[in-house]
Amino acid sequence: MRLLFITLEFSAGTFSGNGIYARSQVRALASLGHDIFVISGKPADHNGATDKEGAAELFEIELPTWGSLDRSSAWEAFAAGLPVPPYIFMNYRVYHRSASEEDMDFIAAMEAKAVEHSILTTALSRSDADYIRKHLLLSSSKGQSTPVEVLLPALRSDMESLPLPPDTMRRLQDSAGSINDSACEIGFAEPSCSSAPCSAADGAPSAGIREQPCRERYLTCCVRLSPEKEPERFVALVEQLAKTGALQRLGIVPLLCGSAKGEYADALKVRLRAAAPEAVIEERFLGPADLARIFSSTALNFHPPLYDAYGMTVVEAASQGAPSLVNAGGHVGAADLLAAESGEIFEADYSLPEPDLATSVESLLEDSLGLLASVGAAAASRARSWTETANAKKLVQLVEDTLERNRASHAAC
Repeated sequence: MRLLFITLEFSAGTFSGNGIYARSQVRALASLGHDIFVISGKPADHNGATDKEGAAELFEIELPTWGSLDRSSAWEAFAAGLPVPPYIFMNYRVYHRSASEEDMDFIAAMEAKAVEHSILTTALSRSDADYIRKHLLLSSSKGQSTPVEVLLPALRSDMESLPLPPDTMRRLQDSAGSINDSACEIGFAEPSCSSAPCSAADGAPSAGIREQPCRERYLTCCVRLSPEKEPERFVALVEQLAKTGALQRLGIVPLLCGSAKGEYADALKVRLRAAAPEAVIEERFLGPADLARIFSSTALNFHPPLYDAYGMTVVEAASQGAPSLVNAGGHVGAADLLAAESGEIFEADYSLPEPDLATSVESLLEDSLGLLASVGAAAASRARSWTETANAKKLVQLVEDTLERNRASHAAC
């Protein structure tokens, strides 16, 4: 199949999960033998080589502004002169759900237009798909004739190929019977380090006490430092845990992935350091090996937004056996893959007052029942079962079904 893939963000100056997911999809489609032609934006100051991710061709449009995906992006410069063939609208985020009052009408009109003129719209979660049907199809003259399907993003291959931490592998070995059977069944890489239990020198408990995982005790937050990701909720949580002495009592170290700069991001870093001087702030761009290092040392990954179209770092954390806490209610897309009812993720009501949410997190971190390790292992199994190849095959099937439906519709006319 020959496919034209249009994305503002791709491999030149990748700055968000949108670009990472676009690269993942193109890479997987190309690996299945499809011919992919990519049209993407790139920052004006980008002079390095660009990775085509297996695409047959890559055409890049130099854009005057870079680093945003909302109305402030260079969307008009990108759209100027682009061809508009029959297209599938792969929605990576429903901006209408979080737009400011000032931008609401503009965003609603643009997203409804994108849905209306598509032959198929895909969303990253059930919540987003339902929202599109309810709020964007209503303003479309085609009404319900535009199908809306859910296509969950996959764990990217460069994270999937990394080995599991020994503690997670051991727990999966215990539940699956053998490491080899587990690795075969769910596609794990063999660990590069020993899977032997922690030694006494590593802080292993004495006989008769529940074995603790060989992990540091990081409370991690790994989201883009921008208002729509609401990282201030993580900082407020750390402030509460520090105030009650819970961080010191439990030996928890806050860790923030904070490569972004600017007034908003810098203010958050100042607050975090003031509340917890021992906090770790990773201020450089983090590649797969860096993320694996962080998540394999994470006790709990706190994902702060009330709403997130998906939350890829939740799945990336899971791939290294780190359990995540997300807002309850089905408004974080990653919870469609990692289900709370299956013991693969933790949920909490983020609308609770800050002290009450902190109490809930403190209870999780005390981990009197050993839930962190068991949920982390279940999350790793599930995250590694939904691969780039599986995602690409589902997308191809959606394309083929949509084209067949369109051919049948035109024949009937």
